[in-house]
Amino acid sequence: NILPLVQRFYLFAGLGGTLYHCHYDLQPNLHVQLSGRKRFILFPPEDWENLYPFPVHHDLDRRSMVDLDAPDSEKFPNWSRARGLLVELEPGDAL
Repeated sequence: NILPLVQRFYLFAGLGGTLYHCHYDLQPNLHVQLSGRKRFILFPPEDWENLYPFPVHHDLDRRSMVDLDAPDSEKFPNWSRARGLLVELEPGDAL
């Protein structure tokens, strides 16, 4: 039984077209796609430096400063070294 290991449980519901910035979560996640499609770009933990996270204790400290839709290679020269894996979920898929 894994339920005693779960300390918190959050439920997020999103509408079509919702965009989340590149970030990491402190708790494990389970994403279940009920309808529509959802695209994720997953990065291995060792690529964290290439994603230029905001400094610790900053309001956005678990978020990347790189805009993956329009990355600034001059400001963030190593961002292209990050090895993201594109995953697209459809109804009934889980990640």
